[in-house]
Amino acid sequence: MKAARGIGDEKSTLILIIVTVAIVLIGTIARFSGSSVQTTGWSFIQDGWQYRWGTSLLDSAGSPLWAKDLSDAGWHPMQFPGQPPGRKDEHTLWLKVDIPEKDYTNPTIFAKFVRQHFILYSNGQPVYQYGEQPDFANERYQPWFPAHFIFLPQDFRGGTLMFQINSPYSSIGIHSPLELDSFSRLFQNKLGDDMPKIITSAVMFFASIGATIIWLYSRERRYVFFSGYTLAVSMLNFSATLFKGYLLDFPTFWMYLVLSSIFLLQIFWLAFLQTMVDAVRRRYVRWILWLMIAILAMAQLSFSFDAASIGGIIATAFLAAIANYLLMWWALLPRLREDLSTQIYVAGATVWMCFYAGDALVLLNFPNIRVLHSPYGQFIDAIALAGILAIQFKTIKRENEQYALSITEKNVKLEHMQNQLHDW
Repeated sequence: MKAARGIGDEKSTLILIIVTVAIVLIGTIARFSGSSVQTTGWSFIQDGWQYRWGTSLLDSAGSPLWAKDLSDAGWHPMQFPGQPPGRKDEHTLWLKVDIPEKDYTNPTIFAKFVRQHFILYSNGQPVYQYGEQPDFANERYQPWFPAHFIFLPQDFRGGTLMFQINSPYSSIGIHSPLELDSFSRLFQNKLGDDMPKIITSAVMFFASIGATIIWLYSRERRYVFFSGYTLAVSMLNFSATLFKGYLLDFPTFWMYLVLSSIFLLQIFWLAFLQTMVDAVRRRYVRWILWLMIAILAMAQLSFSFDAASIGGIIATAFLAAIANYLLMWWALLPRLREDLSTQIYVAGATVWMCFYAGDALVLLNFPNIRVLHSPYGQFIDAIALAGILAIQFKTIKRENEQYALSITEKNVKLEHMQNQLHDW
C-alpha cells in the first residue's frame, strides 16, 4: 500500500509540473499572439520603409543632399522596425517613409528605441535633432531611453519623413513601432500605458514601507525580504514609465535603475524563498542565492564598462530567473500538495514568469509589441507574497492566542490547587 501511494504521489506531482510548465508556455505564446491585435486603432507607420547606408554629400549650405532627394534612387525596401542588412562598417543609416495626406491637429511622432543620435527631416527640412551629428566623443550607448515626442510643422499633411541615424555601436536604427498622431491623443495613449506601472509602483512603495515598519516590531526576516522585493518592483515599474524623463532627463541613470531593480527583485525573491523551506534545502538555496548575487553583480559591472552588452545582460537576467524558478520547484515540491503558503508562492511565481518571459524575449529583439506587461506579473507575485505573510501572521496570532489560553487555564488550575492547599 505504501508503494502504491508513492507511485500515485509521483504521478500527481509530475502532472502538476507539466500543467505549470504548460501555463508558462501558453502564457508566453499568448503574449506574442496579441502583437498584431494591439496595433488596431493605433496610428503606426509600419509599411513602405526604405533604407540606405553611408554619408551624404553636402550642399553649399552644409545640408545633406540625400535629405532633399525625395526620389527612390539608391534606396532599398526593408522590414520595419529593426536594423536593415548590409551595414558593414557604416556608422550612418538613412530611413525613409512616405506618409499619405491627412489632416492632423498638432501632428506629433512618438519614437522609442532609436539607436542612437538622429535628425528627422520632413519633406527635406530638418524638424528634430537628438544628439550631436556625427560626434561620438564621450557618447554612451542608450538601448531603451529616451523616448521622443517629435512635433512636426503645423501645416504637415503628409509627404516624406526621413531619419538620419548615427551610431558607432553594433545596434543602429529604430527598433520599435513609430506612431504619428495628434499630440493630445499620443499623450493620452502613453499615459494610459504608464498608468498600470505608476499604480503598481505606488502600491509597492507603500507596501515596502509598511513591511519595514512591521519588521521593526517583529524582527521577522520575511518582512525584510518582502520589503526589498516590493521596493525593487516599485523602482523597476517607475523607471520603465515614459514620464520619468520629465522628472529627471538622465537616460543613463534610468538604465542603471532598471537593471539594478531587475537584479534586486530576483535576489530578494530568492531570499524570501529560503525562509519557506526546511533546514537542509535552506542551505542549498542560500548557496544559490550567493551565486546569483555574484553573477548579477558581474552583469551590472559589465554594463558599467560596456553598455552595448545590454543584450547579454538581459539574457543573463532571464536565465537567472529561469534557474530561480526551477530551484523554487525543487525546494518547495515536498510541501506543495499540503501547504497553502507554498501553493500561493508557486502560483504567484508562475504568473510572473509568464509575463517576464514574454517581455524578456521582446527586449531581445523578438516580435515588437507596443507595451511590456511585466508590471502585471510583478504585482500579482507581490500580492502572493503578501498573502503568505498574512497567512503567517494569522497562524502566529492563533498560536499566540492558544498559548495565552493554555497559560490562563494553567493559572486557573494553579490557583484552584493553591486554594485547596490553603483549605487543607
